[in-house]
Amino acid sequence: MEKSEMIWIASVAFHKKMSFSNLNYSDYMNGKTEFTDDVWEYVTECEEIGTDAFYEKYKKFKLY
Repeated sequence: MEKSEMIWIASVAFHKKMSFSNLNYSDYMNGKTEFTDDVWEYVTECEEIGTDAFYEKYKKFKLY
């Protein structure tokens, strides 16, 4: 899975307030569950630094 896809999924998960388990079993991770930990790191980063800083940091990527 590419970094851009992981960041997109993380932004969706954050805004939909998904838990780790919900993310893991979501359609977004279908067939890619081995990357759930990596995606969750971006979700955690977004929670820690806030959405404004997250969106500024990753502004070159497509975000939810």
